[in-house]
Amino acid sequence: FKPYMTTMNQKTKIDLIEENSLVYLKNAVEKKEKYDIVLIDGDHNYKTVKEECMHLKNLYHHNTLFIFDDYNGRYSNKDMFYSKRPGYEEKNQLIKESGKEQGIKKPIDDFIDQENLVSFIIMKAEPLCVIHKANKIILNKQGDDSGKES
Repeated sequence: FKPYMTTMNQKTKIDLIEENSLVYLKNAVEKKEKYDIVLIDGDHNYKTVKEECMHLKNLYHHNTLFIFDDYNGRYSNKDMFYSKRPGYEEKNQLIKESGKEQGIKKPIDDFIDQENLVSFIIMKAEPLCVIHKANKIILNKQGDDSGKES
């Protein structure tokens, strides 16, 4: 993927980083980084996504686009841990067990509510797109700023 990105645009600011999301996001917060686009597609469990969202609160600006993959997928309301799947046993997963709450949907919904964001789905796909209500680049379908899903 990275060779394709740099072939298309030599001055890209896109980097492919293979690291546990919780470690990476914590370090990004400490560095006070801000991102234009954030794609969350990692371990599919409540605790991991909740912690990812906690870090995301410090990593965006009003024009950031969030994409949460598998939002309406089979792990919306139940946990899945990659460390329990064949081929991923050696991966450094920080969270390995389910708690009382499960799935990726609730922590994402809580993040959207707490940060007063707007969500929308493109072409009825599983990924959920999320923007700030003050986003000047991505306008919702109705062309207003009411905060309604489109």
